[in-house]
Amino acid sequence: MTKSLHSPLQDIDSIEIAKAIECSSTDLERHIRINKNNLTIIAQNIVSIYKNFDDFTLTLANLSFETDVITFTECRLDANKPLPQLNNYEVYNTHSQLNQNDGVVTYIKKRLKHKVNEVILYHASCLQMDLLDNIILCIYRSPSNPNAENFINSLNSHLETLPSHRSIIITGDININIRPKPLETLQEFKNRMNYLDMLANHGILAGHTLPTRQLNKIKYEPKIVVLQTSITDHRTIFLSISKIKKQMKNNRSKTTVNFEAALKYLRNSNLSDLLFCEDPTIVTNYLIDKIMESLKVNTEVTYVSCSKRIIQPNRNQLQKRLRNDPDNETLRITYRRYRNYCNNLIKRIKRNYDRATIIKSSKKYLVKWIQKKTYDEIEQLFERIA
Repeated sequence: MTKSLHSPLQDIDSIEIAKAIECSSTDLERHIRINKNNLTIIAQNIVSIYKNFDDFTLTLANLSFETDVITFTECRLDANKPLPQLNNYEVYNTHSQLNQNDGVVTYIKKRLKHKVNEVILYHASCLQMDLLDNIILCIYRSPSNPNAENFINSLNSHLETLPSHRSIIITGDININIRPKPLETLQEFKNRMNYLDMLANHGILAGHTLPTRQLNKIKYEPKIVVLQTSITDHRTIFLSISKIKKQMKNNRSKTTVNFEAALKYLRNSNLSDLLFCEDPTIVTNYLIDKIMESLKVNTEVTYVSCSKRIIQPNRNQLQKRLRNDPDNETLRITYRRYRNYCNNLIKRIKRNYDRATIIKSSKKYLVKWIQKKTYDEIEQLFERIA
């Protein structure tokens, strides 16, 4: 699934989130131009990494470039067997196995600065990779549990912990159909709707709906290719997006303040000596300096692309289409999902704007506020902070 990298206006009004095609591995570079500024990811349900890894490397040999990240699911890991190695790659794997088919493995190019950790999800295995300002989640959820509600809730809880400014890529084998089937059961319908609606509430949209028995998610305009391979009964998924460093080259900065950390920093400051100061001017100036210092220490400067600085939410197009075709259930679901995505986006932008406004005017209002306080009120304030 994908958090799209093009403009938020396009995200809301276009059903086409990513350029997705299907081709053989030998034809990949005829359809997609790959350069050094791309972040490339391959996802494969390997159905035993020990059995099918060599066959997979033949697919890699058809490419003229080295993929940055390679992820495997359903690896059937064995603690007594070493993982296959790839030159120029670091390898990582999950350790919490749910059954004999379980296991997620990822290979990351050594030259990329990265961090990998295992995420505990309900009835699923997951590796989280942090690189190039992206968070990549590779997930394997066993189909042995037909009810995905607890898994969806656990993934939702984890997504809530991720920084909102990050690009997030979800790939793997979730075993939840994101496109309706002709003979879909009620449980399959609930799984699909709950899963996609939950992701939409996080601003995450499907990258493609080509049949692969696989899933992806992203935040920049991605190019996704379903490779016609015969390694297993699951096809190989190739993903290419522009690297964040290139996106940030000419972008303007955005200031983000961690207010909880700033308050903690202020509480830990040594302010007790001021309780014995009888000069309100000294107390006022010192308090202002400390508050501004706590804000400065806990402020992070990030960069925002032009497409994200100018937001013009417009859901009318989908809404008009739905009014003209009210019995179209697919259109109704699509509109609701995009509406949730839009609302989430607007709330996030508004929250960031409000905080930026507070920071900009904080010193001016703090001076006026403190100057109106009596010495006893200032003393009580210090006692609460201390």
